Amino acid sequence: MYKPDQFFMKKLKGLDPKLGCEYNKDFHRFNITYKRATGIPVPIMQVKTENGEFRHPDQREINVLHESDTHRVSMKDRLNKASKYMQDYRDKKKMEARENLLLMTKDDKLQLRSGLGRAAGPKVDQSIFQKPVHKPKGKVF
Repeated sequence: MYKPDQFFMKKLKGLDPKLGCEYNKDFHRFNITYKRATGIPVPIMQVKTENGEFRHPDQREINVLHESDTHRVSMKDRLNKASKYMQDYRDKKKMEARENLLLMTKDDKLQLRSGLGRAAGPKVDQSIFQKPVHKPKGKVF
């Protein structure tokens, strides 16, 4: 029965305490496993050469696990990303509010103009739309 190197296991446990490494008798390979809250550990990666042959786990597996870890970002970078997102969101909402105010003002102006025109009488009605000119048909005397 094969066992992984103790130095490798220390590095693996330093990466995440729930990670482990065990030998799989069926495939004759080492498996990197992840211990769930319930049940047996789940294999997440098989240790093998480029040709698919047996080899002992080493720093290459640690590097692959480091690269695949999405949460391994510095706190400063995470906070900068969150603050940039919030600033962009505020700017977007500010622009939307300005545009809404502009559109509401434009609509109110049109409504006020037509309302004042009707109240003042048909001669003063300054509609924004062109009024149709009625052309007489037939002979006009």
